[in-house]
Amino acid sequence: MYGVHHYLRPFGFGTKCDPATSKLLLDKYGDVTCCYLFPKNPGSRLLQLINEMQAASRRGSEALDSQARDIILDRVRKLRRKFGNSVTGRRVDLLVEPPHSSGNKLIADVTLRHPFVQSNEAKTYRFCKKVVEDTLAQRASAVSPQPMDLATSPVLTDAEKSKCRTYQVLMKMVVYEHGVARLPKPDFYPMAFTSFGEWSASLFKFLKDCTSQYYAHASALARAGFYTDECSLPERKSSFVCGYKDVMACQTIAALGRLMFTAGDPAPLAAHMALH
Repeated sequence: MYGVHHYLRPFGFGTKCDPATSKLLLDKYGDVTCCYLFPKNPGSRLLQLINEMQAASRRGSEALDSQARDIILDRVRKLRRKFGNSVTGRRVDLLVEPPHSSGNKLIADVTLRHPFVQSNEAKTYRFCKKVVEDTLAQRASAVSPQPMDLATSPVLTDAEKSKCRTYQVLMKMVVYEHGVARLPKPDFYPMAFTSFGEWSASLFKFLKDCTSQYYAHASALARAGFYTDECSLPERKSSFVCGYKDVMACQTIAALGRLMFTAGDPAPLAAHMALH
């Protein structure tokens, strides 16, 4: 999501990739506590490491001697470096803060799917068969009022459901902490797209909400006389949407390139798919 990150910043959005979970929870919990509450790869060994880090952090903060405190905290840093992402806890991919104070934060986690990998092959076949059957059945009748229903593959639907289950508890806590602080409650977007260029429904909704926030910000700047060119607000809005779609198209092309690069060698592809 670094492409989206770099694209939104010039338009006044505050964006951050892989934000710390403690920041999403308004610093109500420490980093080590967040690792314990939202482990990335739950397991007995991981929980043991997190418990050790949590105990060491507590001893370090309670130590009266500065030298002892540094030694204890250095042990925590070494554990974190040694075991890498396995002890960082569950994190989202992107945090977008609105360009104006009245808007709500947008939290997104992105997944990429290749429809014709072995795990998705059967679902893709059933989907294509259903599209053909529905198209033949409706050829002599009126067009469906929901054409996007046929355009959304089960691969993307399953990806969205999986992301929602993964981040369900975390997002409940995020919404609760923002409600207690009387801040606008963030929205979560389990965005998914395929290497063929398909977009999930939440990806369209993310674009719509970003565009709405940008248009409100641009309108305020136009009223204040910030713009000196003759470009109208609808044109600015259209340019914003087109630019965002171009960024996502580049992400899709890059994903397809990685798929072609690993063709014939299942090990790198399997490792890549395990991360998504």
